[in-house]
Amino acid sequence: MLWPDSKNFRPIKTKGLLYTNPKIIKSVCSELVNEISLYAKASCLVYKDYEEIMTKEYLSANRLLWHKPVLNNKFIGSYTRTSGTTGNQFNYLIDSRYYEYLEYYCHYQAVVREFFDHKPENIFYFMANPVPIMEQCNGEYVQKLVNYPKIYSHGLRNVAVHLISSSNLTSEYLEKAVGYISNNNIDIMLSDGAHINALCNFIKNNGKNFKICKLLSNTNEKVMLEDLEFLKENQYIDDWCDHMKCWDGGAAFMTCKHYTYHLLDDVAYCHSVDGKLIATDYFNYASPFVNYWNGDYCDIGDQYEKCECGRWYRPFKFVTMRDFGSTEIKSLEVKNKIGKLKIPNIKFIKIGSRNEITIVSNENVSETNKDLIKKTFPQATFYFVDNNAR
Repeated sequence: MLWPDSKNFRPIKTKGLLYTNPKIIKSVCSELVNEISLYAKASCLVYKDYEEIMTKEYLSANRLLWHKPVLNNKFIGSYTRTSGTTGNQFNYLIDSRYYEYLEYYCHYQAVVREFFDHKPENIFYFMANPVPIMEQCNGEYVQKLVNYPKIYSHGLRNVAVHLISSSNLTSEYLEKAVGYISNNNIDIMLSDGAHINALCNFIKNNGKNFKICKLLSNTNEKVMLEDLEFLKENQYIDDWCDHMKCWDGGAAFMTCKHYTYHLLDDVAYCHSVDGKLIATDYFNYASPFVNYWNGDYCDIGDQYEKCECGRWYRPFKFVTMRDFGSTEIKSLEVKNKIGKLKIPNIKFIKIGSRNEITIVSNENVSETNKDLIKKTFPQATFYFVDNNAR
């Protein structure tokens, strides 16, 4: 792989782009969209005569005409799979020449640069864990790993990464997590909306008073603004950042220290058509996503505005936000089926990586209603969490 400092390294074109001015941003974004669009039409038959908005159904059905693992006699792509949170799963390729730079420098390290003037030392991973992490933890609640070579370390090297191995939002789990967090000086806690909400309610119900972390880093799932405000106003955290990079052709965004949502136009260009989030990924030549809708809905402004952080941005917000689904059970299907039961006070539905569904409610769910919920997905293991339980 070419070093990022090389003038031939394609993503170098966008370094510092969002701090320039709207004219330059529009010009560079237009150039990059045009480059990948021309490449896709010339090299991928699935795009050759296709002028409409591209969909996952069409790409998936024509994947042999889409994937380009070899370029100039060199392998550039590695296979991965969508999470399926906005529809059916499918395989695609990530351009291995650019992946690490974009994920680390343009995404996770961008968050660190925004909120820290020094290198963080301790990062706490508090969310539903993928299988490899659960195996590394050997069934224990907490495992401390140094030099953990994954994005969960926010792209940093030589830091301690603390992992929690359970994905169930039970009282035992939260008690263990709170006990561990309160006894460790955590710089960054990487988490998701459901875990953050469960933690907030556990704190409120049990009168806990401790410092969680300097920066609460939320990704993968929608987080409730009231939870972030509660944690910050009561000094459980110093700050928070909501961020995501969708590698399967969706949006890349982060909030700055002034809590403005910034689309990362230096990574991909997004716009809204009839409320649909349409994205073009500049740098995935292995499986191009051009003028592509992945299932998300949003509002995106047309004009750039200047943020106090120094970046130029187009106002952006999700109209509907995905959950982080399992490999077999689709989150939208779960919400629809359980929603039709009209059981009151359900606040969150959390879907784990092993067909686990956690129902988080504001009061205890009756045994009758639990049985009704379980019948919606007999293949799943259900957990019920009462936010008001002590």
